[in-house]
Amino acid sequence: GRAPSVCSSAATTPSRTFTVPRIAELYLGHLREATVRNHCRVHAYVLMTNHVHLLVTHQTRPGPNGRPRTARAEESAGDYYVL
Repeated sequence: GRAPSVCSSAATTPSRTFTVPRIAELYLGHLREATVRNHCRVHAYVLMTNHVHLLVTHQTRPGPNGRPRTARAEESAGDYYVL
């Protein structure tokens, strides 16, 4: 199998994004959609107040631009939020 990748998204501002449960739920929904679309599997995640840690395995070869699909999935979910 493929080795999992550790992904992190750090906040660009000191905002406390994930202190509101509904915001965390929305982010996780977008992450779920992005991982399905990019053929990734999330093994674990940690939502901190202003950043995210993911343990992800991509199920297929890299995306069309050569970038790992795990990176694209994380970006897709993060596009909905300013972290």
